[in-house]
Amino acid sequence: MLAELSGKFALIVLHEREPGTLYCLHHGEPLAIGIGIGEHGVSARAESLLQITDRFVWLEEDDTARVRADAFQVWDGSGEEVKRDIVNYVPSLGRSNSNGSHSPCL
Repeated sequence: MLAELSGKFALIVLHEREPGTLYCLHHGEPLAIGIGIGEHGVSARAESLLQITDRFVWLEEDDTARVRADAFQVWDGSGEEVKRDIVNYVPSLGRSNSNGSHSPCL
């Protein structure tokens, strides 16, 4: 599906045959998976998920993901399953990278 889309987008899809599973893809827009205890969320803005967690996986350009309450998987643009770093959000500084540096939260 990603190959057929153009422009900037972040999509989150819920399919009726798989209740409780979100499919996510993005290109040119930020998208994060919030890692909670027994629940995960997806948003373009980490701040909207701070009620459930301060730990996030930021998807990279053309990544796709499958997210359930207890697990998630990420694939890169070539379809290979990848592991992305879980980072802690620091509200006053934006999102924290795994190396401790900070960049603005988009």
